Amino acid sequence: MISKALRKWIAKAGSQIKYTAPGSPWENGYCDRFNGKLRDD
Repeated sequence: MISKALRKWIAKAGSQIKYTAPGSPWENGYCDRFNGKLRDD
């Protein structure tokens, strides 16, 4: 329900959402860096 409303709101704003597959942190550099730092600590 929330994701549908969010997609509608973003479409109205004229932007697009980039899809990142679940379990694919290598597609998101910020997530990958956080996970690496978390493992190091």
